[in-house]
Amino acid sequence: MKRKGFTYIEVMIAISIFAILILMIMRLNITSEKNLNSQFTSQKMMFVAQQQIESFKNTVTNNIGSYPNGFQLDSSGYYIVVKSDNKVTNDSVTTNTNLYQVTVWIRKNPTDNSNEIKLQSHVLKN
Repeated sequence: MKRKGFTYIEVMIAISIFAILILMIMRLNITSEKNLNSQFTSQKMMFVAQQQIESFKNTVTNNIGSYPNGFQLDSSGYYIVVKSDNKVTNDSVTTNTNLYQVTVWIRKNPTDNSNEIKLQSHVLKN
């Protein structure tokens, strides 16, 4: 007489395969979430760097954010260094202009340079 249904071994193999598939999907989800958070953080840091350059453009002084002691904690929660160098060319037309190369470094941790954002721009001020 033949019984209908699955044996205990068949059920255990099916559950094992299902569990392995679920673990693989969970691992993929965790990895993609880490990458998404990393990209989101980089995007926020880039936005803060752009804000720093814009604030340099709108200030009267030319040494905004130049921190001689290294990275300083900003109100955004990131550690920031802004450096501006006056670029004067030898051309007689541009000797009276104020062309600055502004460099902004942003880190989440002042001692960890693995996830640093560096943004450079040229700013012409009157």
